[in-house]
Amino acid sequence: MKSAQHCLNPSPPPAGNGFSIVSGLLVAAAFALMLAPHAMAEERRQPLAIKQIQYADMDMPRRGHTMSRVESEFGAPEQRRGPVGEPPISQWQYPEFKVVFEGRYVIHSVVEPQHSE
Repeated sequence: MKSAQHCLNPSPPPAGNGFSIVSGLLVAAAFALMLAPHAMAEERRQPLAIKQIQYADMDMPRRGHTMSRVESEFGAPEQRRGPVGEPPISQWQYPEFKVVFEGRYVIHSVVEPQHSE
């Protein structure tokens, strides 16, 4: 039978064993989690910068071009969406880019991301 003294004053864990290993692992895990977003953000930034340089001189419809000019220069789109809303917004999908129109005028051309495996 255990004495009342033993239950009120349990012996402390041995110094330097499990406690320091667990706390060290927790500190290492916390540090790794703090660095992970920065490492991933840096990894994403570089390819985007390279793509911006690659597509800087890409021939795409420019703001103000008409639908008929876009179709005569780039051919028929793969897909047409819209018009939707007021003012009417339409989208034309081409293999490498998307064109957004307000009414019959280009307001935006966007390069489509190329998914690499």
